[in-house]
Amino acid sequence: MIKKISTFGMCFAFLFAAAPSPVQSIGFDDASSFQLARAMKLGRGKTYTINGGQSYGAQTEYQKEIPCDSNCAVCDKTTGTCSQCESGFYLYNNTCNTCPQYATCDGSSDISCPVPRYFKEGNACYDCATVIENCIECSNASQCTACVSPYVVSDDGKSCVEPPTCAAQVAAKNSNVAVATDSASFSEAMSSGKSVILIDGAVSTSQQIALGSKKLVGPKYFSDIALCAAEQTPTLTVGSASVSTAITLSGGEINGVNISFPYGNTSATVVSGSGTIKDSTVTAKQAKNVVAATGAMTLSGTVSLTSVTADGNNYADSAVLATNGGTLNIAGTATLNGYSDYGLSVGQNTTAKVSSSGALHVNMPKVFVGVDVANGASFIADGAVVFDDYASSAIGYITTDKAVIKLNANGNVIKTYFSGLSQTHGDIVINGSTTIECYRSTGSSSCSAIDSHETYSDSVNSVTINAPVTLKGFDRNPKTEYLHSTGDTILSMVGGTLKINSTIESIAGSGKVLINGDSQSMSASSAILGAGYLYGYGKDMTVSSGARLKLGGVCKKATASGTMSTVTYDKATTTPPSPFTGGC
Repeated sequence: MIKKISTFGMCFAFLFAAAPSPVQSIGFDDASSFQLARAMKLGRGKTYTINGGQSYGAQTEYQKEIPCDSNCAVCDKTTGTCSQCESGFYLYNNTCNTCPQYATCDGSSDISCPVPRYFKEGNACYDCATVIENCIECSNASQCTACVSPYVVSDDGKSCVEPPTCAAQVAAKNSNVAVATDSASFSEAMSSGKSVILIDGAVSTSQQIALGSKKLVGPKYFSDIALCAAEQTPTLTVGSASVSTAITLSGGEINGVNISFPYGNTSATVVSGSGTIKDSTVTAKQAKNVVAATGAMTLSGTVSLTSVTADGNNYADSAVLATNGGTLNIAGTATLNGYSDYGLSVGQNTTAKVSSSGALHVNMPKVFVGVDVANGASFIADGAVVFDDYASSAIGYITTDKAVIKLNANGNVIKTYFSGLSQTHGDIVINGSTTIECYRSTGSSSCSAIDSHETYSDSVNSVTINAPVTLKGFDRNPKTEYLHSTGDTILSMVGGTLKINSTIESIAGSGKVLINGDSQSMSASSAILGAGYLYGYGKDMTVSSGARLKLGGVCKKATASGTMSTVTYDKATTTPPSPFTGGC
């Protein structure tokens, strides 16, 4: 027994002798020696460094390395604690977990989600669309910030809803509004008893529309609602090939709607009656009248009326705009387009007025008469009258009863290839600056700027010029052998009363003047300038001192008041006669 112990002791001593510093002065405890040797030999359990003089229980303890998760990138092996995982994993509870769906993981304890399509909750990414239907962007499970088209985010942000419409908002705010989106709903709206009918989109109806005092409106009528203000003007297609009147107004209103009559009917009227047409268009493929006022009718805002095709019947009885027994007030900008016998037909004993806030544009190539003023009718223009294309006869024509034409606004532009202002019985008054322009192709007839001719035995005419009249394109002098029947006419006065209180001037310096009124006068501020030929039939013209006359390029001023009386058919002149004796 002693021998065995001695052998073991020698081995133990050898082991300690081979051990590295810092171990010194080892005090051997044979009670623990076996366990220590056994641990070192087997390589498991705990190892100890025994400091000199210390007992086993008081020794300093060192652990063996403890491994971390296999996907750990930074590991404390003394404790087995992981502080950073490999990329594509995230750290949770000392474990490296696979990166969740949709997420990006950098090995830390945090994950990132691809916003705004996905949001983070806990250690997961969620698709906005899976928690909020039709949502494509969100901040969390209950707050959507963007929706797939056409849906929009609700007011509380918790859902995606169908976008609000102009019609829906109008209906919610106005109990007296009926909405028409198609033929069936239009019929329902008409019979609903509601006073306003909103046309939402393209609507068609073949029924004759007795609008009465109702309003037929488009979205822009409700301009206080942003969605409505942004919408396009809708089109209402009306009538049929056999209808006599597509829409009848009786104090009603068409506002912000494009009316289409796609039929050829030479006896039809698209819109007739009394009421208001505002910010709308009315277009007919072919009709006798596009719009006819049978009572008091007002055009306001911007109104465009078009006849696409002329009636082709050669009776000169169709018009884009007409007063048929009623009165017309153009309070906005009204434009007449296309092809018809007349642009505006002011019917017998009726009145058409362009207010000071309005303007009339005639954009009708070679229309027979731009503004036809019938027997006993009046055309009063307190706003400008502008021809955007050339008419045969621009304003006026033939009447047997007195008709009145007054241009009171500045900026009138009249384009013609035959006659600018004409009458056979009535008054022409020019109170605003007016330009009359002659157009013709080679070999076509001459133009007449102002023509007043008492054609009938009881005709009574008057022409008063109180504002400058400028003539352009009047450049054709009469042929020598046909002095009275050829050449452009600056002014032709046959019978009646002529008062020239301003200037009438032919820019080209050509044209003829016929002065044959029963009562004729030129004020001190008046002038006839640019004529090439002056003639008459022996009727006197009273001339105030200061008046000017320019004939054949020679300008003379009346140095004293007097009478021009020597001009006759046989004594026509190309130079200013007396009393035009002074220099201009």
